[in-house]
Amino acid sequence: MKAKVSALRVHAVTWILVVGATLLFAAANWRMIQVAFATDPHCIPHKQLGDSSLRDGVFSAAESACAP
Repeated sequence: MKAKVSALRVHAVTWILVVGATLLFAAANWRMIQVAFATDPHCIPHKQLGDSSLRDGVFSAAESACAP
């Protein structure tokens, strides 16, 4: 009988720890998830392919989604 109670207690504690860790992970990342869905950066400024300020070793977007 004692082993059965102990096994149930271990099982309950394990589930409590798993649920607690999942909630802690969700709470820690909630702000990043909220910002990812709330913002919608349609156009991000970047160097254009024909820009004269480009130097060797500086990358530019292959094709821009922004209207010139």
